[in-house]
Amino acid sequence: MAGLIQTLRSGDWLIRDVQDNMRQLAEYRGSGAIQSLADLGIEFSNTGQMSLNTDKLNALSDSDLAAAFSFLGSATTGLGALAKNFTQISDSVSGLIKLQQDQYDASNQRLTDQINTLTDRISAMQATLSSKLQAADALLAQLQSQQNILTSSITALNYAAFGVQIASGQNK
Repeated sequence: MAGLIQTLRSGDWLIRDVQDNMRQLAEYRGSGAIQSLADLGIEFSNTGQMSLNTDKLNALSDSDLAAAFSFLGSATTGLGALAKNFTQISDSVSGLIKLQQDQYDASNQRLTDQINTLTDRISAMQATLSSKLQAADALLAQLQSQQNILTSSITALNYAAFGVQIASGQNK
């Protein structure tokens, strides 16, 4: 997920494409009496937020309304021609957002599979290491037991040979 966020922050091509299309929409100029969205009362703030100035919209004359329809155009003319750009991006079956999301999903699945594989390997390594540590602990306990037996045997021999217990490292 961090990779996705980083990609979006660094200027993903899809974000730039949407920005370009939004810029074309906001800056579109017609050739008649209505030449911009602002002429229809659609205004943009400094932050890019759209708002509708109803006073400007209500003040349009009948001829301005006819010019507005010409400005808006059809699916292939005027402002309507820009709609295909947004459809290419947002179509739920073949749009660029859908294609990019599918790529992100595939990447996410690959990463999830890799994480699961590594997790399984780590679990197996932990089990093997735990088993080896248990075997080492058992050997250590066995060595300590043998050391105790040898120490007791030496102490018994010293007692039998000299009649006294000699501390380790002492000479008689």
